[in-house]
This record gives sequence, structure tokens and C-alpha cells, in this order.
Amino acid sequence: MDTAQMIEQGRTLIDQGDLKKAATELTDAAIRTRDVAEAREIRQLADRGLELSGRFGKGRWKEVQRLADLRLKHEHV
Repeated sequence: MDTAQMIEQGRTLIDQGDLKKAATELTDAAIRTRDVAEAREIRQLADRGLELSGRFGKGRWKEVQRLADLRLKHEHV
């Protein structure tokens, strides 16, 4: 599965309410991507997941955000 498919799968999982699996999928996508546009999309989905997550699920989404931000920061250097 390529990164774009992983992002789409993460979006689908968020829509279905399976936030834990979505966070895992998007974490993997954030680690694999080398594309700034994909990193932005992952970051947006992570923001959405964070809004939807409960008290104990927020850490997963903050990690996805951190990884996406690293990719975005790296591209601007």
C-alpha cells in the first residue's frame, strides 16, 4: 500500500469512527511520506482526529501531528 492509499484509509477510518486504527494508519503514512502535500493532508486529518478523540486518545493524534510537522519543517529548510 502506498502513502496516498494509507492516507485515504486513515480518512475512511476516521469517518467510520475507528480513531485508534486511523491514528495508527496515519502515523505510518507520516513516517513514510516524503511529499509536503501528503504531510499537510496528514496534519489536517490529525487535527480532525484530535478534535474527535476522547481524553485518552489525544496522545496518538499529537504524535501524528508531530511527525507531519517534522516533514513540513524539513521541507522548508
